[in-house]
Amino acid sequence: MAVSAATGSDLEQQALGSYCRHLVALCIRYQQLKDGVPLGEVQFFACPGTVICIRGFCSFLTAGHALKHWDTIIQQGKVSVRSAVLADIFGTGATSQQPIPFDFSDEPRYYIDDEAEGLDFGLIALRPYHVRLLAKNGIKAVFEENWIHQHRVEFDGCDVGVA
Repeated sequence: MAVSAATGSDLEQQALGSYCRHLVALCIRYQQLKDGVPLGEVQFFACPGTVICIRGFCSFLTAGHALKHWDTIIQQGKVSVRSAVLADIFGTGATSQQPIPFDFSDEPRYYIDDEAEGLDFGLIALRPYHVRLLAKNGIKAVFEENWIHQHRVEFDGCDVGVA
């Protein structure tokens, strides 16, 4: 009986595939404004995240400082969002290479960006329509049962290299 061991490259591909099934990017095309007048070319911004489901509600989870920044510059009239999509095309199981149109400006969101408390996360509510499309393209949401008991995890040890 022949036994084949996974090569480093195979393991890397497996790890990447596992990671990418959770990776979603919020991609925003925008234009800078001055006194309400568009300036220059349309620009692009991408914010990585994942889908998290808590008590039956699914949200896009990303960095709070990023959402705070966008809310600030939109409210100050410094930018105009031209379009936004949720890119879910990174996994090996993706059936479509077309990102999902997303109304970033009007979707409910919540964020905390508190350096003193060590908190920096943001949530944008996802409509069931978006959740279904993301799942269809192979995105796996993180559910409460994946993290609710993390306080019980015991580590054997950790060497952080501190002398």
